[in-house]
Amino acid sequence: MIDLHIHSTASDGSFPPLEILALAKDAGVRAISLTDHDSIAGIKEIQENISQYPMEFITGVEISCEPPKAFKGIGSVHLLGYGFSVYDRRLNQVLQQAVRSRNERNPKIIERLNELGIDISLAEVAERFGADQTGRPHIAELMKEKGIVKSFGEAFDIYLGKDKPAYVEKFKISCEEAIQIILEAGGLPVLAHPGLLEFNRSRGLESFVDVLVGFG
Repeated sequence: MIDLHIHSTASDGSFPPLEILALAKDAGVRAISLTDHDSIAGIKEIQENISQYPMEFITGVEISCEPPKAFKGIGSVHLLGYGFSVYDRRLNQVLQQAVRSRNERNPKIIERLNELGIDISLAEVAERFGADQTGRPHIAELMKEKGIVKSFGEAFDIYLGKDKPAYVEKFKISCEEAIQIILEAGGLPVLAHPGLLEFNRSRGLESFVDVLVGFG
C-alpha cells in the first residue's frame, strides 16, 4: 500500500509530518509523499527522519493553479509535483509567495465571518490546530466544533465555498507556469483529483489533459 497525496499541518492537514510517518508505519504503508498545499515546509523534517522508518519517501507538493482561459469555469485546479529538489530556487520563491498570500487571506475570511455575526477568531483556529498554515478546512472544522454549522461540508456550502459570503480568492499561478516550475526542479507534474473539475460538453477532461500535455 502507498499513499502519494497527504497533507500535514505544514498546510491544511490535521497531523504534523512526523506523526504522519508514525501513522503510515502502523498502517503498513510502504511509500508516501507529503503533498502540502503550496508548501514544502514539512518535507525536510521527514527527510531528516525517514531512515528510521521502513518506507520510501517521495518529495511532493500541491500547487493551486488558474485554469487556462478556455477552461475558466472548471473550478479550482491543483497540480501535484513529485520527486523534485526541495532546494530549487524558483520553486521556493513561488511557494513563499503563496504562503504570504495565504497568511493575508485567512484574516479576511475571519473578518467576513465576523461581519456575518459569527464569533470566531484566527487565534482560536491556530490554537486548536497548531498548523503552520491555517486554512479554510481548519476554519470549517472549528465552526463545526463550536456548533455554528452542523457539519464540515455545511461550512463550505453556506460560508466558505466559492462565491459564498466569506469566500476570499486565493493566490494562484497558471497551469503552464506550475508545470514548468515542477519540471525545472526535476519533478513530475500530475493533475490532482480530476473528478472534482466541472467540464461542459464541448470541452471535457481529455481536452483539458491535452492542453496540460502541451505545457509539458
